[in-house]
Amino acid sequence: MKTIAAVDLKNGNKNHAFHERFLEDDFQIIHIETGGDMDSVAEALEKWDARADVLAIENLRFPFRTGPETLHDQQEEKINELAGFFNAPFSTGCKTHAVCRKWTLDQIEKSVGDDLFGDAKILFTSGMTDADIARNLLEYTDRLSFCDPVLSGGIPKILHSMEDLRLYAEYIHPVSEKVQAKKWAQMTFFLDACSSHIVSAGIKNADIVVVPHYRFFEDIGHCGIDELKGKIVMTAAVSSEKHNFLKKRGVRMIIDTIPKMTQNIVGPGVLEAMIMASSAKNQQSLADRHIENAINRATAEPRMIFPFGNKTGGNTTQDSGGHSGR
Repeated sequence: MKTIAAVDLKNGNKNHAFHERFLEDDFQIIHIETGGDMDSVAEALEKWDARADVLAIENLRFPFRTGPETLHDQQEEKINELAGFFNAPFSTGCKTHAVCRKWTLDQIEKSVGDDLFGDAKILFTSGMTDADIARNLLEYTDRLSFCDPVLSGGIPKILHSMEDLRLYAEYIHPVSEKVQAKKWAQMTFFLDACSSHIVSAGIKNADIVVVPHYRFFEDIGHCGIDELKGKIVMTAAVSSEKHNFLKKRGVRMIIDTIPKMTQNIVGPGVLEAMIMASSAKNQQSLADRHIENAINRATAEPRMIFPFGNKTGGNTTQDSGGHSGR
């Protein structure tokens, strides 16, 4: 049996372990929550370095898909720096996340693309993170909007085109990051309330809402049935917690951009770690074709969840998730 030690960057202290069968291998998944503290992350990784076949990171903010190449997240840089100190292979899930969601979108577009996305109003809570999804969906609709200025920059404005998103990512976001505009906006009651209202109104007006998995509750956790009823929500690693949250708010359909390849729902970091262990690869040698091969061997299908059983075609599931870091 192979062991994956998965360190979660989200707040919390509920560690747990479970067993999983993936392809021809049996795995023990040790899930460690660290309270969001980087010192605790480093301590947990060091503790499991000699005991795990692969170390994994969950809920890491992945690189932006638009904007200047020099714009790097500090958390990502710290994690990559830490990886160099350990002997065990190290997985962030970034490669697997990108390959899986491209595969998922391709499969959905082939089966129900026009019916699902045609002329739909699609809101991205982070267009900079999900710009590749936005570019794909431009084939079906140009009614795209982006909450980046509100949720990342502390600016009470929603963008309504890919060009506006590009300009924001190139020129405004780097400045707002330096002056910590979002932090100051949150400290000002009026601006914070105004921002929440703008995001809620944008979600209420949309047909489809796209949310990064690692900031799911931060971005839409304040939303109720008034905003989300009847919507389609696209995210990743839909655990039972996320599924129940969305079902209680009347969401019509959930698209998980990571196909269900295991009995339990796992995040991209753990999935990538299992692929690495099964194929005897490390982070550097793992290529897109290895991930695609794993998807094919697992006979995966797009994970389209109808919480109320209202199927409209295509490959669908009505599962409620399983173990997963949020």
